[in-house]
Amino acid sequence: MDLTRAIICACVAATIGAASTAVRADGGSVGPGAKDHDQEVGTSGVSNQGIGAPGVSLDPLGVVRTLYLSAAYEDALAALAGLPAGVDDDQAEKLRALCLLALNRTDDAQRVLARLATRKPMLKLGEAESPKLVSMFRAARAQVLPAAIKALYSAAKSSFERGDLAMAVAQFSDVIQLISENELTRDAALSDIRLLAEGFSKLANQQLAAQNLTTSPAPSGAEPPTSEPATVTSAPESDSETSPARAAASRTEAAADAAVIYSADDGDVVAPGVIDQTVPKWTPPTVGDYRSQTFSGVVELIIDETGSVVSVSLVQRLNVMYDQLLVRAAKGWRYRPALRNGQPVKYRKQINIVLHPANQVTDQSGRPND
Repeated sequence: MDLTRAIICACVAATIGAASTAVRADGGSVGPGAKDHDQEVGTSGVSNQGIGAPGVSLDPLGVVRTLYLSAAYEDALAALAGLPAGVDDDQAEKLRALCLLALNRTDDAQRVLARLATRKPMLKLGEAESPKLVSMFRAARAQVLPAAIKALYSAAKSSFERGDLAMAVAQFSDVIQLISENELTRDAALSDIRLLAEGFSKLANQQLAAQNLTTSPAPSGAEPPTSEPATVTSAPESDSETSPARAAASRTEAAADAAVIYSADDGDVVAPGVIDQTVPKWTPPTVGDYRSQTFSGVVELIIDETGSVVSVSLVQRLNVMYDQLLVRAAKGWRYRPALRNGQPVKYRKQINIVLHPANQVTDQSGRPND
């Protein structure tokens, strides 16, 4: 069937079936018994922006769906290839997959569904959809989900680092939700990502709370400032008394310290002291050239006010056989907390780890270089 003719037929069927009142080209309306010349359809009414009779704007996906239901699968695919901007991409991809399945082009349909699952990893098809389409989408989603989760985690961490905390919280929440699905809970690598996502989500929420505290408006009952400064007496303030303003400032500073993560760049902060920083033993395999290589990497810790490690990430990986050992060990390391003005604070600590070749050292433990 010629594409233009098929679209025109589909438009006529959709227009007649969807409306009880015909729409005239001049904007008026007539009843069901209107003459043919009041409902003219010509090729001039077919365009990318509106397909149908002059003055009538039809949903492009509705036209594609009509073609699909009419078994005009090739014409439907051609119409999908020329959709205008702003059309629902998810619905278009599902219709494309259905047409491909009807044409027995199963591999092409799987690629379309994999593309949809990669773009929308949170998407799940409902029971109202074709059972075969739902089954194939689930299989495609299961294959692409691990890579999609890692990409979403990287995007969330980037949002956190540039200060877009609200976006980071939402993205970390999606990461945690996806990894919580039954088929992914046994993946060790994704379990580590989940722990990191939970830690970053907690930090982002804390920083959002601190921002809300410092930017919250003054109480509505507060008195407006006077035009003249208040008189201040010269009597010294006793040690047992603190002015309300100073108390409020102290609370604000304490809240800020609780949310901010300090690092070696902060000169007024005393770095954490090591209590237990035992690096796991490195036993290189006998196969390959692992025993003659030096591996180096960087592990980053977030140490809280009690000296506990609340987050571990690898800034620079060493090798796949040692990375997970290091991450698991680092979660149990203990420190004396960092101090700022004598008060414990959170601290971001980076440690260089070097694994030496077996023929150079007798002790095969990883060597931390702070």
